[in-house]
Amino acid sequence: MALQLWSGQGGHFFVETILGCSVQVGQAYQEADGSWTVEVNDESLSVPDLESAKRLFVEKYDRSSLQLSPASLGDEEASPADFSVIDLSVP
Repeated sequence: MALQLWSGQGGHFFVETILGCSVQVGQAYQEADGSWTVEVNDESLSVPDLESAKRLFVEKYDRSSLQLSPASLGDEEASPADFSVIDLSVP
């Protein structure tokens, strides 16, 4: 599994490479009160910080529950060059 966290352009996006395309499979964001929310498998979970969001996403992410729309593998792909990319793949 090639799972990464792309940070930039105002957000933190969990991305997996599927059929050679980078597909957003979740995200993490900071709430107005300073807490964080991580979206994984269509569920929003509260966490204290971005590091906790990364750990929780890797722990909970289930590729088999991923539902892609036809546009998910479209031609308009964001470039990793526009983001700070952290590899979250488990060897």
